[in-house]
Amino acid sequence: MADGSGRRGATRYTMALEGCAERISPTPAGIFRVAATNISLTGLMVHGHSDLGVFVSGGDVVRLSFSSPDTGVAVVVKGVVKWKRRSALNILGQWSLGVKFQDTSDSEIRKLHDRVQKAWSAPSDN
Repeated sequence: MADGSGRRGATRYTMALEGCAERISPTPAGIFRVAATNISLTGLMVHGHSDLGVFVSGGDVVRLSFSSPDTGVAVVVKGVVKWKRRSALNILGQWSLGVKFQDTSDSEIRKLHDRVQKAWSAPSDN
């Protein structure tokens, strides 16, 4: 919901941001390329290919890194995977993950969120 009502409680913004995901808990499991497609102040959705679906599950803790296309500066956030499902389309990857931010400073979340909010002024209704 664009107004932040409903089950999520925070406005989500659509985006297309490439980065990396690394499973850090329960045990490290490598680094995977991902694409983020929406973000709020509480979490984001990322997509990846088969290795992401094999090595990352609900409840795992992941570190996500996204570099700014304009400055090259990386923003790193950490979160817990709340859900995992097969993607309907393989354009961005075979798997989608819903990640809720955890143990990440408000300033890092705000940097990522503000970058997206500037680029896209219209909230997503998905």
